[in-house]
Amino acid sequence: MLRPGGRIGLTDITADRDRLPPELTGIAAWVACIADARQVDDYRSILAGAGLRVTTVEHHTAALEQMIRQISARLELLRMTSPSRLEELGIGLTRARPVLDAAKAAIRHGVLDYVLLVGEKP
Repeated sequence: MLRPGGRIGLTDITADRDRLPPELTGIAAWVACIADARQVDDYRSILAGAGLRVTTVEHHTAALEQMIRQISARLELLRMTSPSRLEELGIGLTRARPVLDAAKAAIRHGVLDYVLLVGEKP
């Protein structure tokens, strides 16, 4: 509950679901919160439906790119230092790489983003 003038910030991965490549619609994408991500306008509607006025929309694409780089680096480190651990976890790099590559391309093409929306109660 917000009193008049109160604000709420909402951050999430956003996606143009109609343009998601097939690699980003499977179970791995669901786990990574990509396959069911919404568009920015969907979040605007949700906030408006709650009686809030959207005052700010900030795109933090670099943060999403950094997250993908970190995931890639961690998987590569595990591949080099502990391939048996990857196997124990059921992580197949031959399956993970195409998903990460597709995510990188989707970010570059504006299909995926990381956004902060601020809503204010009038």
